[in-house]
Amino acid sequence: GGVASAARNGDFDAVKKELAAGADVNVPEADGTSALLWAAYQSSPELVELLLKAGADPNAANSFGVTPLLQAARYGDAATMTVLLNAGADIKKAEREGETPLMSAARAGSVPAVKLLLEHGADVNARESLQDETALMWATAEGHLDVVDALLNAGADPNLKARVSELTKRSTRTDFPSGGFTALMWAVRDGNEDVVRRLLKGGADLNLTNADGATAMM
Repeated sequence: GGVASAARNGDFDAVKKELAAGADVNVPEADGTSALLWAAYQSSPELVELLLKAGADPNAANSFGVTPLLQAARYGDAATMTVLLNAGADIKKAEREGETPLMSAARAGSVPAVKLLLEHGADVNARESLQDETALMWATAEGHLDVVDALLNAGADPNLKARVSELTKRSTRTDFPSGGFTALMWAVRDGNEDVVRRLLKGGADLNLTNADGATAMM
């Protein structure tokens, strides 16, 4: 991929030259990474725009299932996400193993990216398929109060629980929690008082128990 390798180097002029010479903008590199995905890696809205104008597919994933929108969301890069969404990037098609762009943006701590996705119809209570975790849980675990606030304002349910772990044998040494955590439990465990207060104000239930029968209060 002439265009893809030029984009990987973030070389705007080389990309323009390749396109002017008639190169196919959608020919990916060996691992399926398109020029557009490289442009998202580069956090270059200008390069993203140039490629989209040349007919780049905004929903093409690499062989690991990562799309340009998901990549930009992982960076919390609202500028690049705006260009992609305006060009038809599909939030549903950007999910990877249930990881939604909203979760990625929430973990990155980017309020503009989170709000942008919500405006474009992202499901605020979607769960990823590995641990049944939500964007609110991801934001809470990272201590991003402003993102927690934005998600609760958009109707995030603070009382959803993560998946209960199937681990039956637990070593006291590692004390791996057997799951079933709510966002509030993460906030309490991390001692993040501001996030705890905001979750309670948003309706978090102090009496819910995790898989070990412990409440947030405990």
